[in-house]
Amino acid sequence: MNIDPRAALIDLYVEDLTGRSIQGGPDLIRCRNALGLKLDPALDDKILKGHQPFFNARHEVVHELDLIDPAGRGSRGRRHRDLAAVGAQCDGALQLLHAFIAPTARTVRQTRRTMGLHVT
Repeated sequence: MNIDPRAALIDLYVEDLTGRSIQGGPDLIRCRNALGLKLDPALDDKILKGHQPFFNARHEVVHELDLIDPAGRGSRGRRHRDLAAVGAQCDGALQLLHAFIAPTARTVRQTRRTMGLHVT
């Protein structure tokens, strides 16, 4: 078997980056750095860590659902969540996605141009 070290290293790197879900600020920082966006002011450490309440709320919802028997009515009461706060967290998460996607798309387009590939 002839192993290509470059391809193997790339495969391991991609596996490391995609092997786990994003659970909070430190994972957002890891993604930002992997995408080469470390100097982007919209994605500085403080901003990314500031999204932790969104992840905490998401974890609460998911773990509460894990405790409820889907075949029955469940045994837990409904937890009140402030609609305005949830909306603000969701808006922030969508804006954060844009802050990641827009510069990444620009980089991909520029790289494709540099390589002489068709850019749409």
